[in-house]
Amino acid sequence: MSNKKVVTCGVGCLMVAMVLFVFSSAVQAQYDPVTVFVVVSDDEKKLEITTPSQCTSGTGNGKGCVEAAHGKKIQIQIVFPVAGAACSQGGNWGLKEFYLGGEDAANKPTTWGNLVKAVKDFDVLNKDSGLVNPEPGSTAREMRIRDENTQKYVVWYKVTANCSGANPEVIETDPRIRNGGTG
Repeated sequence: MSNKKVVTCGVGCLMVAMVLFVFSSAVQAQYDPVTVFVVVSDDEKKLEITTPSQCTSGTGNGKGCVEAAHGKKIQIQIVFPVAGAACSQGGNWGLKEFYLGGEDAANKPTTWGNLVKAVKDFDVLNKDSGLVNPEPGSTAREMRIRDENTQKYVVWYKVTANCSGANPEVIETDPRIRNGGTG
């Protein structure tokens, strides 16, 4: 005769599993997804945004402008529509870094970082450089950034991509984010 104990769970474990699933789904659901598609320019000198402006307020809203409406939190998804796009020097292009800068500036900043407001809304790794930590699960093809949208302001963002070939090259693009606040 064996002394092994068999643990049965039944309805109690099923209920716990369901509660955990609903809770995790609710956490994910509180962020509205906003997708920005990027491609490498033909001359491989910059990232080009193919998504029209999603901003409805303010002026100077070029392609890739993202707006978090008053009271909404968003998840910005920067996406290469084609996985593993080849670069001319061999290797593949992949998304690399996400920066913020130029809070409430009318024009694109010449330097990134110097953040005050954005550190409350984004997972900023370095407020002086503006480097933002992408969400876990982000890849070279899709980068996800959460915006808590706690206050009203405009901030510019820069996305970089690099070629994994012998001489890695970094290219970028730089639209803006309009936060409506109290997300």
